[in-house]
Amino acid sequence: MYLNKRMIQLMALAVMMLAKMADAAPLQLSCVDNVRVGGGWSTDLYMQDFTWGSYYSLFKYDLSALPTNAVITSAKAYTYMDWGGNWFSSAWEYQARQILIDWSESNATYPSVSGDSISATALGASATVTGPNQWIVNDISTTLVQAWVAGTTSNYGVSISKATAGGEYIHVVNRADPTYAPYLLVDYTVPEPGAFLAMAAGLAGLSGMRSRRRG
Repeated sequence: MYLNKRMIQLMALAVMMLAKMADAAPLQLSCVDNVRVGGGWSTDLYMQDFTWGSYYSLFKYDLSALPTNAVITSAKAYTYMDWGGNWFSSAWEYQARQILIDWSESNATYPSVSGDSISATALGASATVTGPNQWIVNDISTTLVQAWVAGTTSNYGVSISKATAGGEYIHVVNRADPTYAPYLLVDYTVPEPGAFLAMAAGLAGLSGMRSRRRG
């Protein structure tokens, strides 16, 4: 098929418009389940290192406010540390890991959610904590959150625990607190509706030009 300059321009415009995305405001997604396992079950949340018998906390977020066509560009889990114990004197690091099985506050117990039920691979860079009364901010894999939105991976949430071994632990605020409840902050884009119209118009123009040439 012969492509003249006008046809090439229309095709380029359609492709550029299709690729154009609209930035949306960051969305704060509520935590709908949180529980501590290890050392007994409780919604009183502690974080220790990710080893057998340690305290670690589970968090699950409500993604229903995200558009189904959202393209995730950033995701960060926020938990608020309000107590670090008398031994807290240096910077500690905390990591988020994917939970691989379903759970809820009413049925998550140790060891039902431990070992193979939590990924050993961190979902992002460690968050450094230097003292009490501060937010712990963990990067969460955008690939994982995108899969949650698409429904290709079940949203079982994340576990957050100390990155290195040791008996020290911290206390974090649970979802019942109106000010410092844990949440997931998501940045995303959505395709602009005009992009699809522009592509359709461009393709229609190409079709019309081809018809006139045949005529």
